[in-house]
Amino acid sequence: MRLYELVTISPPAMGDEEVEALAGEISGLLQGEGAELVRLDRWGKKRLAYPINRHQEGLYLYALYKTEGDISNSVERKLRLRESILRLQIVRIDEELRRAKTDVSSILPQVTIAEPLAAAVDQETDSEAGDQESGDAEASETEASVTLGGDSDKSGAEDR
Repeated sequence: MRLYELVTISPPAMGDEEVEALAGEISGLLQGEGAELVRLDRWGKKRLAYPINRHQEGLYLYALYKTEGDISNSVERKLRLRESILRLQIVRIDEELRRAKTDVSSILPQVTIAEPLAAAVDQETDSEAGDQESGDAEASETEASVTLGGDSDKSGAEDR
């Protein structure tokens, strides 16, 4: 069975009874399509990142369900017809991604930053030692360009 998440955003003016009715409709719709409802949460009123139909806030509902087939298109089509839903999104949760949430090291490349970091520190300490010995103004400009990661005209010409 595949696992899916459904998140809906409704207008903030909806009352508790209307939210409960919408949650019941979503539950009935999913079960009518042959899905097994795992969880149905009411996340409550949250501020939106951008206005949707002139609403600055929205009521969120979250549903987690399992199903054998892909019913997301029919569920989405039926829910988009409702005026009480401003936005909705259905996402399939893969088993590998769920496992990856607990064991991130298995999907990340094995990168060792100790060697490049040590080389950068060595370069910086070498340039500082050269500045202290010579006391030259151009050396301090080179150090600043290495430290800041930028190239000035003088230091770039000398390094090349």
